[in-house]
Amino acid sequence: GYFNPLGITLNELSELFKNKDEASKTAVELTSFTFASKIDLSGAIDTWRHTRSNRIVQPIYHALANNPKVSMPELHRRQLNSGNEEIPMRSMEVSEEAVKLYFKLVDEGIEAKEAINILPHSMELIQIEMMDCFSFLNIMAIRTCVHARPEVQIWAKALLREIALTPDFRGLDQMSDDQSNLLARGIVFGYCAELGSCTKCGKEVVYLPDPFRG
Repeated sequence: GYFNPLGITLNELSELFKNKDEASKTAVELTSFTFASKIDLSGAIDTWRHTRSNRIVQPIYHALANNPKVSMPELHRRQLNSGNEEIPMRSMEVSEEAVKLYFKLVDEGIEAKEAINILPHSMELIQIEMMDCFSFLNIMAIRTCVHARPEVQIWAKALLREIALTPDFRGLDQMSDDQSNLLARGIVFGYCAELGSCTKCGKEVVYLPDPFRG
């Protein structure tokens, strides 16, 4: 679902996000999205890092109590499909043991916020949250990029497609002709500082020097 009290259109939304001044941030802060999505723990932590006004509706500890499931990272799935079973299968075994240990520690009185540190980042959760529009677009700009982790790319693009079905923001996923990048910063804004040597977004993108490697 979404809340758009100012009736911001898709074109206005794009301009506001490009400006990134305080007035623009205030305007898009009033527009918010609420959604439920399946995401691994690593991806959930990643999205929380990039949200400016993120209010979790269902705390992670409640999600853990609702039959959490360990998923196999995309890299391991590729290894498994190529015949290399040892690492993927051992990784799953260790992850499932960690989940059992988490519940054992909680049953013994350990605070959930401490016990959670042993959980595998590949564990899938149903995440229910609300975030303002500025945070949503910020995440889309960096996590639909080809450099994002495969699992996070899949999550971000699926969420983007759903938001693009809403009446006010129909076509949000078509802002770029390159459907492999969608809202990746390089295409939308014409510059990218994610990696100084990257040229995957196209010839019209200015790739800024890497601040650490030059």
